[in-house]
Amino acid sequence: MKVRHAITLLSLFAALAARNIRATGTIRSTDGIRSISMRDAVSPGVPFDIKAWVVYPEKIGCEEHDSIYIKDDSGSATLLNRLTPTNATICAGDLVRATGRVVLDGNGICIYAYCLEMTRLAHKKPEPPMKMTVEELLSGQHDGQFVTVRGEIRDSFPDDIDNRFLYFSLKDGKKSIYMATPTNRCVKTDRDGIIGDTVEATGIWVLGKYGGTRQHIGRFLALVGADSLRTVKTHGADIFNAPEIADVKSLMPNELPPLERRRITGTVLASWHDDQALVRTDDGSIVRIDTSSPPVPEAGRRIEAVGFPETDLYAVNLSNVRWRPTQGDPIPQLPSVRLPEGYVRTDGATPQQVQAALHGRTVVVTGIVRGLPQSESDRRLILECEGNLLPIDFSSCQDAFSGLAIGSTVEVRGVWVMVADNWRPNSVFPKVKGAFVVVNSPDDLRVLARPSWWTAGRSLTVIGLLLAMMLATLAWNRSLKAIAERRGRELFEERVAHVASDLRVGERTSLAVELHDTIAQNLTGVALEINAANKLIGSDLSSAHRHLDTAAKTLSSCRTELKNCLFDLRGNALGQRDMDAAIRLSVTPVIGDAELAVRFNVPRELITDASAHAIIRIVRELASNAVRHGGARKVKVAGSADAGVLMFSVTDDGCGFAVEQAPGINECHFGLQGIRERVARFQGEMKIESTPGKGTHVTVAIKA
Repeated sequence: MKVRHAITLLSLFAALAARNIRATGTIRSTDGIRSISMRDAVSPGVPFDIKAWVVYPEKIGCEEHDSIYIKDDSGSATLLNRLTPTNATICAGDLVRATGRVVLDGNGICIYAYCLEMTRLAHKKPEPPMKMTVEELLSGQHDGQFVTVRGEIRDSFPDDIDNRFLYFSLKDGKKSIYMATPTNRCVKTDRDGIIGDTVEATGIWVLGKYGGTRQHIGRFLALVGADSLRTVKTHGADIFNAPEIADVKSLMPNELPPLERRRITGTVLASWHDDQALVRTDDGSIVRIDTSSPPVPEAGRRIEAVGFPETDLYAVNLSNVRWRPTQGDPIPQLPSVRLPEGYVRTDGATPQQVQAALHGRTVVVTGIVRGLPQSESDRRLILECEGNLLPIDFSSCQDAFSGLAIGSTVEVRGVWVMVADNWRPNSVFPKVKGAFVVVNSPDDLRVLARPSWWTAGRSLTVIGLLLAMMLATLAWNRSLKAIAERRGRELFEERVAHVASDLRVGERTSLAVELHDTIAQNLTGVALEINAANKLIGSDLSSAHRHLDTAAKTLSSCRTELKNCLFDLRGNALGQRDMDAAIRLSVTPVIGDAELAVRFNVPRELITDASAHAIIRIVRELASNAVRHGGARKVKVAGSADAGVLMFSVTDDGCGFAVEQAPGINECHFGLQGIRERVARFQGEMKIESTPGKGTHVTVAIKA
């Protein structure tokens, strides 16, 4: 009943602590630290502010604090010391206020409670470690206590995950616990030499190494101080004075783990990985030994070994082995078996049966090398043998495969080793995982044939080079094409610029000719008329007025022609895509409100710029005359092309005129004469049809 009430109270306290964390965001108890999940501890983590007693400030390297074990009413916790030197003088028995953060480490694997500040609130004399038995510790009622426990050191081994820690197995009666200490701690002991000794171990009994990688190791003793292990009684007798292994062969697998060490004597058949070997005992049994530390005995040596018995159901093996050379004659070896004939059975045997039958036998295998070691720690090559990939281990003679190439055909002589797990309670029948061959001497590998020079790898290399050349050629061609296109565009732009320049020169020349043929000549006529008027002013005033009137009309014609030239210079009629647009752009400004209809059915690219300019000037002059002199309200322009001849017409609804009586140069009307001269330059013809009161229709035909 009391136990039930205690459990209820603890559950209630845990719930209240969790509620406190959620409510305030700050951890207030050691139970709160232990309950933090990885999700909650993601940076920046969860702050804590705890009042607790210091159980023990652990030191690493005998110089500085590393972990601080604390305890309050809810339990215990481990804080990693990140205190400054000014407040790092904390000792056991202090009541402290510790603040910091519980965070997930950078690798996202472990949770750490970093103590950033610690203030001493009170102090009491620290209690000496409580003397406990292993059974009492395992009851779970002494978590976080500073304790001393007595027992026999059964084994010692480094942590294969986190090599910063060394573990011991301590046995007291039928129960045992783990003990851990950092490898750089000043523990005054020889870890191999105390195996079998009875010791007193002092440390903190904790529930898992908070923040370590062994998160689910359960309760264990964290050794503290340089004298955490004190030898009470040495094992006395020689460690090799253990019973022979023969007495365990009739036992059930579950009866082996509690046994003490057993001893074998025999000859080493093979060794590998610096910690494993295969031994044929004096009674002919094959035993795999796992040494606790290097070196591993070499093949051919006769040894005596002691270790803890285990079984894979095919043989009894020894773990955590200590060995020493011994005298005696080597055991004769069984005849070698040649593979693949012995490996590929035809009698229905499974591969596992074959591997078990060959375990410890010397085999000769022929195959093709398919894989070589990729690093110094990798000491195996892969041999293909009739479709089977077989690892060949060269741990004891790494120089044997130097100079060997993939694809070589080789003959290998070595010891066949079956790979199988030892029995565990949850694995009634351990599985055979495979096999490999251990080579003991460089002479045990013989190259039968070197790989052809023209290998698949070289073929792929050549193909890759050819593809690379093709890609390079394609890239070069594309580059040349791009260069050619760019150069072509540059040349085209230069040509266009040259043509544009020629056009501008041509336009200037044409304009100069027009100015010379029209304005310049008209101005000359004006000058002559004015001179004539000057001569007649004193003698014939009427004739003088007539000459001045002619000069005025001529000047007006010059002004109109100059206006047209300026419009051509400033306008962009020749830049239009079709003649309709060019004519509209040129004619619209000179006809005012009159309606203009244009239907010029000739593509612009078929008309030269000179012809287009002439057409525009002619049409503009005719349209201007129709509106200015004929009072036209509608002007129609039409055009077509036939057999290299451009034909166009201008029709208006003006008052018309008598063609034979049309005024000319003598009457100071230069428009029609200018049109006739333009048409003549293109070897064309012009026809005028007009009747007074019925409008005018002018048709022009010039060469395209």
